[in-house]
Amino acid sequence: MSIKRKKIPLEKLSIGMCVVGMDRSWIETPFLRHRVQITGAEQIEKLKGAGVRFVEVECDERDAPAPEPVSMVHATGSLPPEPAVPTAPAETPATSFDEELPISHQVYCQAKEIVHETMQNVKVGRAIDTEQVGSVVRSMVDSILRNPDALGHSARVIGRIERTARAIRKVRPVAVQLHGHSDDVMARTSQ
Repeated sequence: MSIKRKKIPLEKLSIGMCVVGMDRSWIETPFLRHRVQITGAEQIEKLKGAGVRFVEVECDERDAPAPEPVSMVHATGSLPPEPAVPTAPAETPATSFDEELPISHQVYCQAKEIVHETMQNVKVGRAIDTEQVGSVVRSMVDSILRNPDALGHSARVIGRIERTARAIRKVRPVAVQLHGHSDDVMARTSQ
């Protein structure tokens, strides 16, 4: 039996359904992925709060096509395997923004370093260290699950600091040059 997908309005979503797609980017939703097993009404409320209007779900048994004829079962000698039911991920304990911020800052810095290292390895034809990349990705996901706002805040703050540092590096030669001429300018203006 094949699993069918069906697009439904959010109002028809109920506990037990498996969401496999949404009418928004996953970034705009409170979930890390579009594949979510609905285990409680609060998940549906979160989707409503994110502005989701339609979801794509995998049809459950009552919406699925009729089972295969008995003759098919006898021909194979056994019943077809039951489809795997996705389970909800283990709950990650939530932390406050203030508690998560230093952790998310460290995770963000590690991620930037790994991306830089990986790109350098790709440029020179070296293998990518998938274990190291996977470890950092898991750390990022864990941080987001503990407090979704902290990692984004760290990324924005560090991005601003880096842009400011680049601007200072660009302006520094001009400032040094102007500083070297400041004695001449001062002497001319005082005369």
